[in-house]
Amino acid sequence: YYTSSRKLLLTSSPLTTLSTILTAHHLNNQTTHQLYHQSHTIHRSATERTKLARDKHSIAQAELEHATTAEEYAREELERAASQRDVADHTYDEIRSRARELSK
Repeated sequence: YYTSSRKLLLTSSPLTTLSTILTAHHLNNQTTHQLYHQSHTIHRSATERTKLARDKHSIAQAELEHATTAEEYAREELERAASQRDVADHTYDEIRSRARELSK
């Protein structure tokens, strides 16, 4: 370090300063390396979870489509059954009416 009079004041030896810098650099490299591996692990996990979620979503969409088709088919069956019931009710009413006429 230099003072205002430009005289050199040594607060530590150059070797100690270099050693401190190299140690700090090494620690920073280790930390960077660890953070890289942690972020890579997190990214890989997120990618796998995203793929699983997409697969589940596709399955759910297929199930929904199947359920919708089944519901439409069931509605059509109900409509056919209701129509057949109406025909049967009408036929029953006609037969009952004829039976009354014949029993008179």
